[in-house]
Amino acid sequence: MLPRKQAKTFLGACIVLYWLLGRGLKGQQCLSIANDIEQAALLFNMARQMLEADAELTELVDIVPSTKRIIVNGLYSFYAALSTESTTKTGFNPSLVIVDEAQDIADAALIRNITTGRTNRDDYLTIFVGTAGRRKDTTFYAEYEYAKQWKAGIIENDSYHAFIYEAGEHEDW
Repeated sequence: MLPRKQAKTFLGACIVLYWLLGRGLKGQQCLSIANDIEQAALLFNMARQMLEADAELTELVDIVPSTKRIIVNGLYSFYAALSTESTTKTGFNPSLVIVDEAQDIADAALIRNITTGRTNRDDYLTIFVGTAGRRKDTTFYAEYEYAKQWKAGIIENDSYHAFIYEAGEHEDW
């Protein structure tokens, strides 16, 4: 978790572009999901702006604003921004999933559908991005609780890592 206005969208776009272009791997499926299409478009538009600011990078990709996709020519890789409103959330084999504003997504089946396709991959990353929320009925909150237990050494999982940036319990945020 990061506080509001800490460039989470910018960081997410950087990670997406690195995953697509910086590693040079074929067949990368990078997804971000948000609660609505406007939120989903924020990360897509940030990545698009970064690509369009560099002529060499722009030549490597096809940007499809109507479907919020960035396709990497020759690598058979793509990035797609999805929303919970979207009907196409299965059939992916993602190497990267970014769940944006995760504290607002209560549909556990949706998160499970998006992330479980990655089990065929040796190298994958799921990132939950969100700010503090009051809801405890979300996958994000369950992941947050798991991460706290992992960090405390209560849970052992060699394939897991978590970063939690948050104010202390009694600090004013």
